[in-house]
Amino acid sequence: MSAKKEQKWFKTNLDYDATWKKLQKSQTVGGASESFGRYTFYLKDPKNVTVQITTKRKLSITYPEKMDPEKILERIELWLVKDDGTPAEILDEIKVPDEIVKELKIGSQLVEKVLEELRFKFCGEVSVEDVALKVGKAPKEVRVMLYELAPKTGWKPPTDEAIEERRQNAADFLRDASELRYLEPELYEKSREVKLYCEKYPHLLPDIWEYTDQEGHFEFFFPELAREVVGNHGYFEENLGAMQIERHLMRKAGFNCHPIRKCSICGEVAESNDSTLDWISYHKKCRSFICSKCFGRKPYPGVRCPICKRRMKIRMPSYLEKKITIVSE
Repeated sequence: MSAKKEQKWFKTNLDYDATWKKLQKSQTVGGASESFGRYTFYLKDPKNVTVQITTKRKLSITYPEKMDPEKILERIELWLVKDDGTPAEILDEIKVPDEIVKELKIGSQLVEKVLEELRFKFCGEVSVEDVALKVGKAPKEVRVMLYELAPKTGWKPPTDEAIEERRQNAADFLRDASELRYLEPELYEKSREVKLYCEKYPHLLPDIWEYTDQEGHFEFFFPELAREVVGNHGYFEENLGAMQIERHLMRKAGFNCHPIRKCSICGEVAESNDSTLDWISYHKKCRSFICSKCFGRKPYPGVRCPICKRRMKIRMPSYLEKKITIVSE
């Protein structure tokens, strides 16, 4: 359990730019960030102390309640300077009304709780905007709290590349979770993290559709609500209809075959309404399209091409036929 923290604010005569530049050269501070006229950092020693300076010459310290604030200020004062480079002074403490202090503590605790919840939901680091939307506060206000909590939570704003990587990881995790939940119930019961996620966010799990030709060959379709978590890394419900239509074309046009192609032997077009063909196969070596009738039998790997007589590496078309899970129960 983490120690309770106190926060104090002080008036100073520091120069923001000069102090900021001096702090950047320091080896005794870490986690520095600047946003909206506030420079936030934490001390490496003593630990768990977060400090802010502002363009309005104010200074704040957030520290464990059992720690002596005077000793913290003595250490920080070494790095505060005026615009001419001479040492700055900490003048007076700014008394914050108790009700505001209480509100700030509650807000900070809420942000920390929401941060952990969203990290679990999104399978990785989340942005200021993600947390602000969930908390219901302005991003500017939440940003300050996140940086204050950073030494404890390890939070840092994710890059665009990190967000895409997180979405890909989330899509992979959700596919695995759905497969465990519906196809491997014994393993699912033993997978604590997966089970917790499925119970908390069942509306994000993808539907599983089975292909006709291969046992254990599946496709996953995410509900639209999952897009905020997985981005565009996967198929969605909106893609299912188009793929079912494509299934019909594949049944007639065969594997790796454009719909407009026709049989190189008899000339019949596979996708025409009056077509009675089951499939058309494309042989890359002789660039021929051969329909099911002209082939005379069901093709298999190694069978000879009726036109060039060379062996063919052929695969029959497969189609989405059966939905084997329902996640909207």
